[in-house]
Amino acid sequence: MEPARQGFRARGYEATSFRNIAEEAGVGPALLVHYFGNKEGLFVAAHQLPIRPSETFAGLEGANTTEASQLIVRAYLHMLDQQETREAILGLARSAVSNERAAARLRGRRHGRSAA
Repeated sequence: MEPARQGFRARGYEATSFRNIAEEAGVGPALLVHYFGNKEGLFVAAHQLPIRPSETFAGLEGANTTEASQLIVRAYLHMLDQQETREAILGLARSAVSNERAAARLRGRRHGRSAA
């Protein structure tokens, strides 16, 4: 997954090819097709944020507005403090400049529909 993250982060979505990622990973493009289907599937898999919302936001249920706000800000800052999360966000942001689907994903939407 790291060669895909690095490629998208360094070159963006449009300039990163399936073949380049396969070459950098030391595998054939057919293996990537088998596991991810296409470049978009690989992009989505490479940019999954390594968080579990149920763990990250545990404690919100009984919190008042101030407590909930503080918990959310702390969780967000903690998330950004993690290198893997920062790199996923950077790759997504860089790709969003050249690809509308990446931009929609960054905005929290997929293919014109709200993300669930």
